[in-house]
Amino acid sequence: MFERLSWGHRARRVLSMLAEERGLLQSARLADLVSLSQKRDRLVDDLASRPGRSDEDTIAMLERIRSEARRNQRLIEAFRKGVEDARTQLERIEKSTTEIGLYSSSGSRLPDPPTRARSDRRA
Repeated sequence: MFERLSWGHRARRVLSMLAEERGLLQSARLADLVSLSQKRDRLVDDLASRPGRSDEDTIAMLERIRSEARRNQRLIEAFRKGVEDARTQLERIEKSTTEIGLYSSSGSRLPDPPTRARSDRRA
């Protein structure tokens, strides 16, 4: 797919994909993110297997790619942490619904009263 592209064009394409990835992360479009990251990974592997010239432009381009990749990695970590925090909060809410009970005037929890068998009698 990328065979005919020059090294510089491939590097610019990686930068473009990283920018697109950032947008997908920011809008939480995970299905699209998976597909894009697979394409990006193939292009990065191809780029790494065919090193460019060792001039300042190439070094600057590689640094831009590294910088954008680190930026996206921070977004991914923030996204992951947000999901983990949400999961923890949902677990707390779920747990609290089973722990509602009676409390004394000082705020300490009273033992649960014995459960009574209830019958639903109607006249």
